[in-house]
Amino acid sequence: MPLERHDLVGVGFEKARRRQQKRQVAAIFDLEREVPKIRALAARRWQDAQARLAAGPAQRVAQREEVDAFWDWALLELLLQSGVLIEEACELTTLDILRRRHADGRTYYLLHVKPSKFDRARVIPIGDGLGRVIGQIIRHVKAFYGTSEVPACDGWDSREKAAGPHAPYLLQGAGHPSQITYGKIRSRFARLYSAAVGRGRPNGDKRGLVRGINPIGWMADVAYVPSSENRSHGSSLGAKLRPFCDGTKFQYAFN
Repeated sequence: MPLERHDLVGVGFEKARRRQQKRQVAAIFDLEREVPKIRALAARRWQDAQARLAAGPAQRVAQREEVDAFWDWALLELLLQSGVLIEEACELTTLDILRRRHADGRTYYLLHVKPSKFDRARVIPIGDGLGRVIGQIIRHVKAFYGTSEVPACDGWDSREKAAGPHAPYLLQGAGHPSQITYGKIRSRFARLYSAAVGRGRPNGDKRGLVRGINPIGWMADVAYVPSSENRSHGSSLGAKLRPFCDGTKFQYAFN
């Protein structure tokens, strides 16, 4: 039976979509394996920064380090504990923290998330973990401004390139009196991921592989392999791996 034109419509696009979905699933699985490392690093950095600040509270460097380490930890935990998207977290305000009361008099809190990806608002119960993160964020924002309440500031939607409403945003005051934008959060997570997993080139390092017991940058286990099995391995990373052994044929496995 001969094929007609409508039988072939979208065939190439469907293959491209399936390949993209496979890449996305693989990236999600890789990230899930690395999340415990990233969380542990963020928490340890904040604890160390707090200890340095307690030892020298008047040092501005220690203060900046504590603020920077705190926001790395807080942004990561807020997303993990609540499950909200980055763009949804950017739009959260203190007005979205809802206080409710059970019939028996017990008080509970909910987090109102504005419509975004699915064009539907939702509420998230605030448990102990999420409540601690939100409480720490509010405390740091008030300490940054020196106020008793979270102040209102101008919003900015970096995805839509448009101004947002003037509101008491939850994510603000990370070293600058303004809302924390989508791009800033992404860049923080990228640096944190590189530092925790040991991949990439943090802080603009262009040297590639770095020697040492705990090197910063790309880490690889290098071994010789026959030329028939080498394929693109040597051509893609040969220049980077060449300083670390005497040959040009490599088998690599990222840690």
